[in-house]
Amino acid sequence: MSETDIEVFLAAGYGTKQVLEVILGTSQKVLSNYTNHEVDAPFVKFAWAKDTVAEIAA
Repeated sequence: MSETDIEVFLAAGYGTKQVLEVILGTSQKVLSNYTNHEVDAPFVKFAWAKDTVAEIAA
């Protein structure tokens, strides 16, 4: 994010608090996506599948 980007953002009526909220929200989303990508594999065996439910019900 450049200084110009911040100036345009502030000129649009937002404050420095909103700049930090955007940065925090973006970083939280990136960390969440990365964590989900890295941790997803061990939980694949627990994924729901229609065939599995049919076998249990039978």
